[in-house]
Amino acid sequence: MTATEERSQGIIPLSFSQRGLWFLNQLYPSDTSYHVRLVWRFSGDLDEFALQQALCDVVLRHESLRTVLPETDGVPEQRVMSLADLGPLLVCVRTSDEKADEAEEVFATRGFDLRTDIPLRGEVLRVDPGRGLLVLVVHHVAFDGWSEAIFCRDLSRAYTARSVGVAPHWPELPVQYADYALWQHELLGDERDPDSLVARQLCYWRDRLGGLPQESGLAADQRTRATGPIRTRSFRVDADTHRGMARQAQRTGATMFMVVHAALAAAITTLGGATDLPLGTVVSGRSDEALNELVGYFTNTVVLRTDTSGNPTFTELLGRVREVDLGAFANQDAPFEKVVAAVNPRRRRVGSPLIQVLFRVEEQAKPTLDMGPVHFEYQERANTAAKFDIEVVLEEEFADDGEPQGLAGTIEYRSDAFEAARMDALAEELVRSLMAIAADPDSRIDAS
Repeated sequence: MTATEERSQGIIPLSFSQRGLWFLNQLYPSDTSYHVRLVWRFSGDLDEFALQQALCDVVLRHESLRTVLPETDGVPEQRVMSLADLGPLLVCVRTSDEKADEAEEVFATRGFDLRTDIPLRGEVLRVDPGRGLLVLVVHHVAFDGWSEAIFCRDLSRAYTARSVGVAPHWPELPVQYADYALWQHELLGDERDPDSLVARQLCYWRDRLGGLPQESGLAADQRTRATGPIRTRSFRVDADTHRGMARQAQRTGATMFMVVHAALAAAITTLGGATDLPLGTVVSGRSDEALNELVGYFTNTVVLRTDTSGNPTFTELLGRVREVDLGAFANQDAPFEKVVAAVNPRRRRVGSPLIQVLFRVEEQAKPTLDMGPVHFEYQERANTAAKFDIEVVLEEEFADDGEPQGLAGTIEYRSDAFEAARMDALAEELVRSLMAIAADPDSRIDAS
């Protein structure tokens, strides 16, 4: 992918991922489901002016962070703003320990109007001269999970330079997000053209997902018309099991992601009895290396239809899962919204179509700021709104020599749909399935 001259010749469309979030923003402007909140507790002599300059440097480097999405004749487009047209990116407030949490919440839950607001804002809540909170809020329309490390690295470099009175020096980015959006539209083509990439991939998904069950094998304990608060169930997979999982992945030509996929499918079948399971996951969407250093929203959601029928062994199930995942990843360019429209499933009253349970496997990495003498400690913040009924995340942990050290797991779930006891059982069964894959892969998924 290379930078394109088309940008100066007409309207820059939204990427397909952005479109869905833009329409949701117009329908529900106060919804915070797609706010990415980054909070650090800091101690030391934070130079607020240098931090303001550093944020400007990062926003100048990554156009996605200074792009508004207005509409012309009802069609949204991207418009990159100049720094001169932006207000202050960072607000500095004096507060107290007792009031800091409330101030953070008010700041973080203020809505974005994507038509007129850039998707980034920052606030320093200083409780005394040497400590406080740094709160950065980014809308997901310009920021995915892979963007966190890039953003934090660039902000750290820029602050380190600005704190000594110089501008940061970094290599020029080969492309910007607007280039990606234009490239994506050209790559996918028109779905009315049967030879286009998007038409071919949608054909795959219609065949693959035809007759898909509405639930992912876990019937809700209760169902309401509105989403309830999110609850979290944490669990852990020990280092021995982690190492065994890695061995089985290598032995079968699979990946750690596929091992977790097989274990989760087995756990859901054991608990609920269903054997046709539409599970979801997120792909990075960064198929071109030119995108690797870019802040933006590239991710896509894919459906992994998993067959656990016949009480297979874990080795047999892993083989099925491997085939499913490779097929899905080979057709991951089709935007999820277009897949939903092509499959046209019966809509659920609440929750995402096609997917009830989504899972991810990640290497553990908290957003880290390195700003010299100022110490930053990242503060975890729980999600407040659900995109899926259940989201399972497993984070791999490694020693300095690369040796597996275990996995930290979380299950985020809608408390209006599921009782805590059900999620306790899911966590326990998932750990049991992972242990079986690691130690006894020829055992059957339902050993009872």
